[in-house]
Amino acid sequence: MKKIDIAFMAGFFEGEGCISICRYLDKGNRKQMYLRVAISQTNEWIINWFQWNFGGSVNKMGRKPQEKQRWQLAITGKKALCFLEVVLPYLKLKRAEAELGIEFQKRKRGSGHYLKVADSVLQEADRVRMAHLKNRPIIS
Repeated sequence: MKKIDIAFMAGFFEGEGCISICRYLDKGNRKQMYLRVAISQTNEWIINWFQWNFGGSVNKMGRKPQEKQRWQLAITGKKALCFLEVVLPYLKLKRAEAELGIEFQKRKRGSGHYLKVADSVLQEADRVRMAHLKNRPIIS
């Protein structure tokens, strides 16, 4: 992929995307967490372009009758890590969130592995830190 395309994707992502550490209960009712990157847009082509390059799943978003149709790409886990590592050099506004997401995913163990209490606490701390980063003032 060309640098100019990566720079464009990073800029587009800063305006139309988000990074989250999500929590869910698995079948054994144990808390699990995962990294999620999402991009939402009314232009279906650009969402598909991101998917062609980084994977993930595209969903048509519900809409009110007076609104344009929107699509959302969700990239999770190792694919989200790959995306964030590629665009990181070009990020400004979401840089701290991306760095935390990368750190979280690299520390995460393989699926099916049940975490020690210390690992679980670290993941929850990362989730809370991510939420706080989203509400911080932007300082250049």
